[in-house]
Amino acid sequence: MKQILVLNFGGLGDEILFLPTLKSLKTLYPNSYLTLVLEPRAQSIIELTSDIDEVKTFDIKKRPLLVKDLLDLLGLLRSKSYDIVISSGSSPLVAILLFLSGIAIRVGFNCNIVSNLLLTHKAKLNQNQYAGLMYYSLAQSLGAKPKQTLKPEIHLTNIDNQTIQDNNLTNKPFILIHPGTSKLSLKKGIIKTYDNWPALINNLIDEFQQYQIVLTGGPEDSDIILALQTQIKTSSNFKIIYNPQLRLKSFINLLNLSSLFICLDSAPMHIACGLNKKLIALFGPTDPLKLLPENTSFKAKPLTIKAAELTQEIKCFL
Repeated sequence: MKQILVLNFGGLGDEILFLPTLKSLKTLYPNSYLTLVLEPRAQSIIELTSDIDEVKTFDIKKRPLLVKDLLDLLGLLRSKSYDIVISSGSSPLVAILLFLSGIAIRVGFNCNIVSNLLLTHKAKLNQNQYAGLMYYSLAQSLGAKPKQTLKPEIHLTNIDNQTIQDNNLTNKPFILIHPGTSKLSLKKGIIKTYDNWPALINNLIDEFQQYQIVLTGGPEDSDIILALQTQIKTSSNFKIIYNPQLRLKSFINLLNLSSLFICLDSAPMHIACGLNKKLIALFGPTDPLKLLPENTSFKAKPLTIKAAELTQEIKCFL
């Protein structure tokens, strides 16, 4: 059995974008055992796919990142007799750590002299394309077939058929809205705030009587949920489903049942892509071509779009 170790640091969205690459590795090595090293904040990815056999965490965002921390990471790389190691990192340090691991097959991006010397299989780093395709080039360096388009796939197991009953939803189809974004984006100064949520939601309540309008959020979204709650009209057609302890699986079941999902450029957007749900995502400074795969079910709109214009877009989309 091939032992494959993959390093991909980032949030849950980054791990979802990496899913097609992991699937291709399982196809190339069908009897392999795949271990994914990721940040603690993204370890729930293992709930969304059967292609990962084990996850190990390393806090790459720790500051200061000490020599001891890097030695711990090296120890993780050397903790088992891995046959193949793959990393999506692009710094020379990544290539050095992979080389010091002693793993025979070392795969990464060829973006500096060090990686060219120390990696056994190299992929060209092209950041001006859909991120899923960028990651997939790592698998291509091992022999995976080229692909023009890629979409992550999330396979639900143990689907919760009680979601509608448990949340007291009506039998109407519903439009699900997730207005939140990660606190890490805010810390980085990446503005992903849509000021027209109240106007949009009130428009949807008035003009989409055949749908229930549902507002939801995750553990980091309490402030925006509370703020919106005071600005939205009372209606039997509107419901808030919010629980700071809402489990990822419960949110995914809710999303999977929706007729349309509206959100910001965030991890929930990538989950919707993986479920192939109808999606309208609002983008700020990020290029949507790098984060949304080509698919008629997915639409990207700017954060500057007015509520009335977005309402019309939704009418045409549904």
